[in-house]
Amino acid sequence: MIFGGEITQRIDDSRGIIGAEANLKGFACEYMTAGRVLIMGDPGPYLCAGMTGGAVYQHLSPEMGFDEAALQRRLALGAQVTIKALEEQDIASIRELLWHYISALERTDQYADADRIRRCLRRAYCSVGL
Repeated sequence: MIFGGEITQRIDDSRGIIGAEANLKGFACEYMTAGRVLIMGDPGPYLCAGMTGGAVYQHLSPEMGFDEAALQRRLALGAQVTIKALEEQDIASIRELLWHYISALERTDQYADADRIRRCLRRAYCSVGL
């Protein structure tokens, strides 16, 4: 699964309303038991509540104020997840998910976004921050 909305404005968590302007309004991956999820934007509060399996790949945008600390603030209290660096198999998984995303974008006439992501994938590194 891919949540494709991306962060377009700087995140300001100081007001304490982290779900108000998030791409997802909260509870992303709640009770997830398997599978893979790629979240391109701000997941909102209560991320991974009750999650017991699977992998969530979160795109960080430090230049927009969405860094690892902001991600930590979005995790549900008691979430049994660990934030860790990507490994080789994770990168392959993300690339596979992004190719599916490109296909979906093209099917819905979103060619500019599809081209931007395709250019990223063709380079030796991926500048979408994954």
